[in-house]
Amino acid sequence: AKDLYTRDHSKRVMDLSILTAREMGLPLTDLETLRFAGFIHDIGKIGIQDEVLLKPGRLNDEEIAIIRTHPIIGENIIKPLKFLKKEQLIVRHHHERYDGKGDPDGLGGEEIPVLARILAVVDTYDAITSTRPYRTAKGHAFGVEELTRCSRSQFDPDAAKAFLSCLKKYGAGSSDEGVAWEKIRLELMDAF
Repeated sequence: AKDLYTRDHSKRVMDLSILTAREMGLPLTDLETLRFAGFIHDIGKIGIQDEVLLKPGRLNDEEIAIIRTHPIIGENIIKPLKFLKKEQLIVRHHHERYDGKGDPDGLGGEEIPVLARILAVVDTYDAITSTRPYRTAKGHAFGVEELTRCSRSQFDPDAAKAFLSCLKKYGAGSSDEGVAWEKIRLELMDAF
């Protein structure tokens, strides 16, 4: 409601997370969990002041610290919905890092729920390749290079490998041609 970028970003992250989980051979129940969690993973941004969330320039250290609270805010928003336990974990842990240097809990490796590890890869790629209030989009090739470079440190290498495979499968090869969203939407219609 507050930020058109976040709404569109959440839909793209949801779609690509589902396809990545399927590429990894995860069960249908996990795909269904990602369908909801992917869409609401940034719900905590509702609790971030507009002047920080929508700031057109670079964020300062204090503003970055405020933005980093959105996973906890998001978990607290959906916590009363007791049937969304897996989704709560994904919302809380989608900014953890595979090397344990992430937020909010400093979890690493297998401590991070696998669906949060998948979402972290997809979330980062979409953030890199999308125009944000504070910077223009970088291309597909740069996004792939970053995911490859940060595999094993920031990202689960299996999730990164599966996601990169999906990018090739759904129209984003080695150039900056982008993702074939229509092909993805048609594919997802048959997924459930």
